[in-house]
Amino acid sequence: MKQCQNFACDTAILGSASSDQTDYINDASVDLVVTSPPFLDVVQYAEDNWVRCWFTGIDAKTVPISMHKTVKKWTDFTTQTLKELSRVVKPGGHIAYEVGEVRNGKILLEQYVAKAARNLPLEVLGIMVNEQNFTKTANCWGVKNNSKGTNSNHIVVMKRRQMTKHTAQSLETIVKVIRQHDTHGISYPAVIEAFAGQKVIEVNKTTDRLLIKSLQSAMNDCENFIANNSIQSSRINEVGNKMEQLVIDAINKMNGSLSAEKPKTRSGRIKSTGYPDVLIWDGKKPTYLEIKTYNKNSLDSTLRSFYLSPSTDFKIVHDARHMLVGFEIEETTNNLHVANSHKLIDLFKLPCAVQFEINSNNKLMYRECENLV
Repeated sequence: MKQCQNFACDTAILGSASSDQTDYINDASVDLVVTSPPFLDVVQYAEDNWVRCWFTGIDAKTVPISMHKTVKKWTDFTTQTLKELSRVVKPGGHIAYEVGEVRNGKILLEQYVAKAARNLPLEVLGIMVNEQNFTKTANCWGVKNNSKGTNSNHIVVMKRRQMTKHTAQSLETIVKVIRQHDTHGISYPAVIEAFAGQKVIEVNKTTDRLLIKSLQSAMNDCENFIANNSIQSSRINEVGNKMEQLVIDAINKMNGSLSAEKPKTRSGRIKSTGYPDVLIWDGKKPTYLEIKTYNKNSLDSTLRSFYLSPSTDFKIVHDARHMLVGFEIEETTNNLHVANSHKLIDLFKLPCAVQFEINSNNKLMYRECENLV
C-alpha cells in the first residue's frame, strides 16, 4: 500500500490487497466505490492481461485472482466484499458493483449481488443495464457480437444506510453513561438499537397472548421431555446449550402459526455462539428467544448471567420482540439434570450494565504501512 500526493485529491491510496481485506482504509472514509469483480471462472484474467503484465514486468501467474466455479462460492465472496465496503463507505455514500453476463446470460449475477447486500447496511437503489455492440477490437480476437463475450454490463447501485436518529440517540446515551463511569442502568432497547440498529418491541400481554400461551405450552413439552430423558452434563450452564434444539423442535411440533429456527447473521451465516439462541416467527412477526438455565438457589445472585457483545456480523437483523426463557434445573444423580419449571421473560425493560474496554489485534498493530523502521 502506498500514499501518493499531488493527485486530484489531497491523498490517493494505492492498494494491492484483496477487496475484502482493506484494513489500510479508515472506517466511513469513502464517498463512492466503483468496482467490477471476477465473473465466476469464465474469464481468464491472467491470459487476457499478458501484454500489460509483460510491459510492467509482472508475472501474471503470481497474481492471486478470486476465481469461483459455483454461484454459491461467488456469492459468499461478494458478501465478504460488500461487508468490507460497508465498513469503509460513509453513511449516505454509494457503491457501484458491475457484473457482466455469465453462461450466455443464464446466470444473472446482479441478483446474487442484491441478495448478498440484503443483510448488510446497504440499500439497493437499482440495477443499470448497459447494452453494447462490439465495434472495436473484439472481432480481432474471434469474439462475434451477441454470440460470445459480455454483450451487456449490469451495474448494481447501492447506498450505505445512514444512522437513524433513534440509533444516534441510543449511542449517545451509552457513551454518556460510560464517560460518567456509571455503567449501570442502561436500557436493553438502547443497547440493541446502538449495536445492531434494530428496535426492540415490547411484548403486549393482550395482543401477544396467543404467542405467550403457545410458548408456555412448548416449554412445558420441553420439561416433560427432559423428565423422561435427563440431560447429562457436568455443568449446569452446558445444559442450556443442549436445550436449544429441544426448544426449536418443541415450537415447530406445535399446531399453529409459530415456527422456530436458528437465527442467521447479517451475512447469512448460522453462528452457534452469541445472542440470541432462537428466532421465532409468529406469522410475519419475529421474536428472538434466549435460553438460560438457573438453580433455584441462585435467583437472587448478582453475578453476571446475561452477556451481549458487539459484533460486525450480528444475529439480530430484525425489529422484534426479545424474550428469555429460564429453566430451573435440578441435578438428580450422576450429572443427570431435569427441568422443574421455567420463567418466560420480556427483555424490553431489562436493566443492563456495560463493561467498556479498548482493544486491538496483531493484524492492526503490525501493519507494514505504519512500520517506522
